[in-house]
Amino acid sequence: MQKQGFGHTGKRDLPEGELKYQIRINLSEEFASVARENPASPVLFQLLQVLREHDAHLKHQKMAFANFLPYFKNEELAEHVKNVDEALLKMADAGEHDGGEDVAAAFDAAMAADDTDDVDATLEAMQALRDATNAFIERHADNPEIEGYKEAVEHFFDRCCRLYLWTKETVQKQMVKGENGFYSTRFSIYADGGQEVYSKDVADQLEADLQPLKEAGMIKVIQRFDSDPKNNPQAPEKFHI
Repeated sequence: MQKQGFGHTGKRDLPEGELKYQIRINLSEEFASVARENPASPVLFQLLQVLREHDAHLKHQKMAFANFLPYFKNEELAEHVKNVDEALLKMADAGEHDGGEDVAAAFDAAMAADDTDDVDATLEAMQALRDATNAFIERHADNPEIEGYKEAVEHFFDRCCRLYLWTKETVQKQMVKGENGFYSTRFSIYADGGQEVYSKDVADQLEADLQPLKEAGMIKVIQRFDSDPKNNPQAPEKFHI
């Protein structure tokens, strides 16, 4: 069996039960400003030494978030739309349906709203899309393939609203805060050959080797994340459409 874990560069298929991990750190502002400008600076010698031992490098979290946005729009969104379209074709093969023109129109409106970069307006349009989708599902509740359609739709809303739009709002807020925001000092560590996520053993040793830098004040926060979405920060309620 496979389960999907997600990072800001896309999805990963992981064997059932096999969690992968990522270490993220917040540097003190003095070192964070250096790392943002030149992550190979000699000023970061102690940190770079630890990273070399783990075949690792830093990625500024704001950049990771920002990179995810075009990835979703240019690649992942098309995959979700394809899955929904394939589910509709299966419904058509199993029995007639009305085509969902109202859903298609609501989808176009939601995408147009997203192009304005107004997250609240996009959420409002997404709610209209959800309402149209729910009405379509209710109209065709007896179709033998309706469950497949519902599953494809849920994946779309989960990723588009609870991750993409939440990430987009986070990036916009950080742009306003500039270098004073939490994520301005936040870095993900790609380790074990530059992997975004890695084994527990690698994460354990990396975290242990970073502790002296935290005690010295260079690092303010060390956090561990895993590849199970349930264990990661959850989107605010307004994104649960």
